[in-house]
Amino acid sequence: MQMLRAQEQIDGVMPNTIPFVQVPTLGLKFRVLVTNSGDDEYNGVYFCTNVNGNGYVFTKPRAQTNTSTHIRTQHRRTNEDNPAAEYHTNQKLPLRCLISKRFSEQTLLWYMSKELERSREDYEPISDNNHNNHNEEAEEEQQGDEEFSFYANLMISGWAPPGISHYPSQTSVLSSNGDSGWQSLTDDLNPPTVELIQ
Repeated sequence: MQMLRAQEQIDGVMPNTIPFVQVPTLGLKFRVLVTNSGDDEYNGVYFCTNVNGNGYVFTKPRAQTNTSTHIRTQHRRTNEDNPAAEYHTNQKLPLRCLISKRFSEQTLLWYMSKELERSREDYEPISDNNHNNHNEEAEEEQQGDEEFSFYANLMISGWAPPGISHYPSQTSVLSSNGDSGWQSLTDDLNPPTVELIQ
């Protein structure tokens, strides 16, 4: 049941409904709430669904669609001779909004982006076992094209309780310490407010 609930969270099914489970199991348990973004598609509840060479990745579906049924059907039907299985396998995966750490030259920052395309390999959360077999370049290839819209500095040690630094920088923590908070990469977008839901 926990795995099913984890899949629902990844697909954005009832993100405000209890129970909440960690995704992946070794991931982070708190949710991230994005509000007041100049691009409404970024607003919503993000879950920790992956990890890469830079840290944890937080995602939410770009559109609230009922994708969990066709994904589960796709995994059950693996016979290549079955036309229904081929239909489900060829369906596009749901696009997501992401919050993850990326380098800007030599500086590591939090970025918010939208997937413009998505590969099948990027659908499954990376476990500890297969993460060691991937390098960062391969992970970026799996993610496909992204459109980056917002960025924020990392929280400095001591600005927040221990463990919170693994999460995207919170607007309230940044602003209370004199940082400019989340910023837009374009002049016409209002930057979002990012906070943890504990």
